[in-house]
Amino acid sequence: MRALRLCTRGFSVMLLLLLQMPLTAVADELRSPEVTLKNVALASMNFNVANIIIDLDVHNPNHTSIVVEAIRYRLSLNQIDVKQGVIQQEEHFLADTERAVRVPVALAYDNHLPGILAALSSPASPSYEISGTVKVRGNTALFPFHHKGQLISPPAKN
Repeated sequence: MRALRLCTRGFSVMLLLLLQMPLTAVADELRSPEVTLKNVALASMNFNVANIIIDLDVHNPNHTSIVVEAIRYRLSLNQIDVKQGVIQQEEHFLADTERAVRVPVALAYDNHLPGILAALSSPASPSYEISGTVKVRGNTALFPFHHKGQLISPPAKN
């Protein structure tokens, strides 16, 4: 009889633990990485392409490390959509840390040549807008981001 009580008690404890697991999993869901856009700069341009560098500060507010697998984005210059795509640049972020990430983007002139050239050659800094989502390994949720600002041109060469 004593063995039956111990078995029943062990089963009750295990059942209680199993019932609490979904609550723990919900409480431990990943929070969105906090992305701060530091800079969008024109690195170079030629007759075929303009190369833009996007500098980000990314803070992982989670108590576990995360891996960013991909970033889906849309980039506009002076309200003209000039590039959209997916960056497959895997980045690792330790728990509760912040670090810089540099993302190069090549803008082929193709369909948007007049708008890109007008924006990049104007005396005033062109405005930009970048938005999209971040995919984190092991999580089905996509984390959105959106930033606006002025494009910083490269220093003039002497």
